[in-house]
Amino acid sequence: MPMILSANPYESIGVDVTLIDEPRGVRDADRLAVANPSVGYNAPLTTRGIRGMFYEALELGAQSVWAMACGLFFLSDTETESHKWLGQVPEPRKHIGGLNLNQLRNLGVSITNEEYETSIRFKKRDWRNDKTGHMRRRLPQLATAYLDHWNSLVVTLIEANGSAFDGVAFFSDSHSLGSSGTLDNNISYNASSTSALTKTEAIDVLTQGAAQFFTFKDDQGRPANQGARDFLVVGPPGHAPGCIAAINDSLNANGGTNELSNLGWRFRYVPEARLGSAAVLYMFRVDDKSSPAFILQEEDTPSVEFLGEGSEHWIKNNEAIGTAKATRAAGLGDYKKAVKITIT
Repeated sequence: MPMILSANPYESIGVDVTLIDEPRGVRDADRLAVANPSVGYNAPLTTRGIRGMFYEALELGAQSVWAMACGLFFLSDTETESHKWLGQVPEPRKHIGGLNLNQLRNLGVSITNEEYETSIRFKKRDWRNDKTGHMRRRLPQLATAYLDHWNSLVVTLIEANGSAFDGVAFFSDSHSLGSSGTLDNNISYNASSTSALTKTEAIDVLTQGAAQFFTFKDDQGRPANQGARDFLVVGPPGHAPGCIAAINDSLNANGGTNELSNLGWRFRYVPEARLGSAAVLYMFRVDDKSSPAFILQEEDTPSVEFLGEGSEHWIKNNEAIGTAKATRAAGLGDYKKAVKITIT
């Protein structure tokens, strides 16, 4: 069974420099050797130093991954994981007579892990002449590439818009389960431009998108997002100026108070260049991890290997190789925690 981890999974499972099997002082000295000008950037860089920089970058960068904010991370222990959604418990009722036993709905999705790798090579002459450390700085980027990979996986999911656990497309105007009524998490907004919202329009879009979450009911007919306060908006870079101004400015475009700040809701806008349409924004509720919009699972956390000076590859091919591997997958979660907004 998968194990649920915290907002920073690579910290929770202990993936940091302390995993490397040398004394901490030696590890720190290796890392500092390539960062301290008094030592010199062309000083030998050991495998343990590379691993130290890799895991440190992996741990420190996890908080910046927007996919982790709207998803729930699981440590997987099998190739395919089955994630079950049981229906909600019924409303309390007066206890008259015997117990009113209810069968919970048995729903769920299966997610299969895939193997991934990313590798870079350095020619021996270039590596040895790298006096400014530019090549050495590329090695920790193997870790940040795996962090950003979660964002890439989730973008693929939302744009494919596959079936949710109820058998309907994840973003749809016709979700219905039990006593939920019809649920619409695929809405539109008419603006002056489909590719660049004004500040005033962005205020309307953010307000209407967040308000839509409060219309959703669970399979027992109860509000599904009662108490929602924090929302993440992922959209094209062209909408970033209007949306970020709407979120941060205290005044409206006409000089009055920005009403968005009076709602008690918090928003963050993330420009995502991978999105294929300049007219679509995605909003996610991020303050409820009980049933998130996405599931991020990892069977093998990212690890790095380096074949450098003295290795067989170095001797035979006159080059160094850095490679990082992981086994992971992302899947669709609860559609009630996501809203797609198309600008028309």
